[in-house]
Amino acid sequence: MGRKALLVGLNVYSFMGGEPEESPALQNLKTLKQVLHSDIGQFPEDAVETLINPDTQQIRQAIERLSSHCRPDDLRLLYFCGLGLIDLPTGGLYLAGYDTYLHNPMATAVSEDFLRGMLNASHCREQIMIFDARWAVTGADVSEALGSGHTHRLVAQLAGEYRAVLMAQNGFGAGWSLASTGLSDYTQCLIEGLITGLANVSADGFVSTADLHQYIEQSLDQLQSPVQAMLFAPGRSADIQLFQLPQFRPEQEYRRSVEDYVTQDQGNISERSRQILNYLQQNLGVPGSVGQAIEADVLRPYKERQERLQRYEQIFAEAIELENPPRKSMRRWLRHQQQTLGLTYEEVNQVEARLMAPNTLPFNRQPQRLEPARIEPAGGRVTPIDSDRTGTVG
Repeated sequence: MGRKALLVGLNVYSFMGGEPEESPALQNLKTLKQVLHSDIGQFPEDAVETLINPDTQQIRQAIERLSSHCRPDDLRLLYFCGLGLIDLPTGGLYLAGYDTYLHNPMATAVSEDFLRGMLNASHCREQIMIFDARWAVTGADVSEALGSGHTHRLVAQLAGEYRAVLMAQNGFGAGWSLASTGLSDYTQCLIEGLITGLANVSADGFVSTADLHQYIEQSLDQLQSPVQAMLFAPGRSADIQLFQLPQFRPEQEYRRSVEDYVTQDQGNISERSRQILNYLQQNLGVPGSVGQAIEADVLRPYKERQERLQRYEQIFAEAIELENPPRKSMRRWLRHQQQTLGLTYEEVNQVEARLMAPNTLPFNRQPQRLEPARIEPAGGRVTPIDSDRTGTVG
């Protein structure tokens, strides 16, 4: 069975003046492509085409390439992250390209009719479409679109006996709901389900269309995300096996568990995490020496980074002892050290802020306690003023 995918992502449109919007599209594409090329996705390197901010004609041509030269047992996957349009006057659903004109989507966007026509003409039987889009309504009031259920009917027309559509839906005109990873909530849940294997809801070693949708839907609910997961999968399309999980290996499973808890504990293993990992190691049958080697390997990059941070802390402490605050020449030297050590601006900024707090003055100019003044005028004597009382002038 041949597997081929087309990933389309846009965060720039001509009608927005060509300025990038705050969108997860590019990060979504990058991360999803990595998963498709992994042993989970099993898509060959040359079988995943990625389009970033393409115009409408480029999207159409790529969809045509995706649909052609297929065999009946092949699988085709189309993923779109960008702007989707519902145009009530024409009764159409459209995917916007860079050059789409909002008031004329029929001529300047990829229509649902074009998509359906290309996929119907394909010899490939198993076809999956994933739309992680923010949806906008053109030519009508938003309330009219919501009340009509028009979107669901249009998307349902794309689905078929062996063709499933998975879709993220938020309120019309709503912005993106983003996870801490920079991915959209929907794609974050999708990728998480595949990487962890938890999307294998049926526990048969395969992730079907229905499995993936169910996992995404449950995960979005747990996140209390405003995004709603939709599935249109009539007939046998709900049972299409999208992914086959790698064969279970205890050592690999233990490593994934260690990675999860070390990430959670920010490069360490807390006492609670240690108890959990000991339990998992024992029940997975991983020998103690193997478990220790796995943990050491997972912790190594964190420890190496901590050592680099400590080295920069030493360098900065020496610098401000010589010159506080550092001037331009010293700053250039410090930035060179930051680059050499491979540290981020945020990391070195935290180090510098911590060291500078008690050292706002050079070390040899720390505040000194002032002694009481003694004044001896020509015509008389002034009693010294101490810290406890005020003297009387005699």
